[in-house]
Amino acid sequence: MAITKSKIRGMLLGVCIGDAFGAPFESKPFEIVKQIKKIENYRSGRMGKGCFTDDGQLTIAVAKALISANGFDMDEIANQHVVAYKDTVSGWGSTTREAIKKIAEGVNWSKSGDFGGAINRGLGNGVPMKVAPLAAYLALQNVQDFTKNCVDFTAMTHQTSIAVSSCLAHVTALVHCLGTSAVNFNTKEFLDKLVAASDLGRGYYPETFKDNITDKIKGLQTLYQNPKLLYSDEHLVNEYGGGTCYVYNSLPLSYAFFIRGPFKVQSMVDVAYVGGDSDTNASMVGGLLGALCGESVFPQHLVDGLDKKEEIVGLADSLFEKFASQSEVS
Repeated sequence: MAITKSKIRGMLLGVCIGDAFGAPFESKPFEIVKQIKKIENYRSGRMGKGCFTDDGQLTIAVAKALISANGFDMDEIANQHVVAYKDTVSGWGSTTREAIKKIAEGVNWSKSGDFGGAINRGLGNGVPMKVAPLAAYLALQNVQDFTKNCVDFTAMTHQTSIAVSSCLAHVTALVHCLGTSAVNFNTKEFLDKLVAASDLGRGYYPETFKDNITDKIKGLQTLYQNPKLLYSDEHLVNEYGGGTCYVYNSLPLSYAFFIRGPFKVQSMVDVAYVGGDSDTNASMVGGLLGALCGESVFPQHLVDGLDKKEEIVGLADSLFEKFASQSEVS
């Protein structure tokens, strides 16, 4: 199907809406968060009600870089990260913060994500949380093999095997949703593509290989066949380590909530209310919802209450207008 402007808008809005929605529950354990009455509106967080954190901030930086460079250009992507870094690093993971600090000091982006085998570097959500604009560009340009784009994009901050796998998986997820109508969405096909993409990433930085996120994503295929477990928040929290910022836990947890409600904003609400890395998890689910269903999937009060919504919509429209082929329709 033709990729619509509404899908690009929905994806970028979804990233930022999910971020702002989930931010108040970040780092809180499920045992505490589950006692809070669920409401489908923003709560006040450290950034303010309806304000997004680093997930939205760096998604915007990537969108600006693609638009400014008229395409995929790692030098400009690095430059826009430095601009964001100089604005604020509030909420940034230490891997991303230190890598961009290196670039600001003159290190090339191809070397900035190399931490020499340091423990606990390059294992977080810093890459998949911001790939939505890259997915928009690749989908609109109909790029069939985007492996190198993802490997280079990842290398700037996270030179680890699990980071490449997570980037390839999430870009694949978003590209698939953008190119699929909601009525034709097939969960098995979706999961099969994620497994294949994630597995491809295992060939990069093999010396950093630790936990196998491909097997974790593959496990979703079995989980999908067991609705009792799929719809149990308690089971998902236990299965995926509380949805912490370790991408091995966070990304498959987010996919689990998405596949149990790929057409409903409730899946984003539910993942936010399990705590952990709630802003990123809800952001990734929100992006998938918007990419598949378009902007109308989100209640108007969430769109209206989102900080900087005009800027986000403007960037989404610029991505569409700059990179859509002549066959695309708005």
